[in-house]
Order: sequence, then structure tokens, then C-alpha cells
Amino acid sequence: MPYRVVKRGEKWCVVKKDDGTTLACHDTQDLADAQIRAVMAHEMDDKIRAGAKKA
Repeated sequence: MPYRVVKRGEKWCVVKKDDGTTLACHDTQDLADAQIRAVMAHEMDDKIRAGAKKA
């Protein structure tokens, strides 16, 4: 998974593993985990659509 959750003070932040870019910070770890799942699902959908266009 190219993302991770990092605790910064009282917030839970979603961070890209490769370059350290912060996508967003949340009040709970559950919300940060949910964002990772949403981003991963969106990226998978993009890959599926790209593959369909090639066919």
C-alpha cells in the first residue's frame, strides 16, 4: 500500500510513502484508514477504466 497513517499531535494524517506528501489529516485513526481505503478504491477504478480503454 503506497499510503500510511501517521499521528501528528491530536490528528491522524494520511501520507504518501514514496514522497511524504500529506493527503489529509483526521480526528480519528478510523477516518484516516477510511480515506486510505477510498483512495485505493479510486486508484483501482482508474486502472480498470484505463485497461478497458485499451481493449
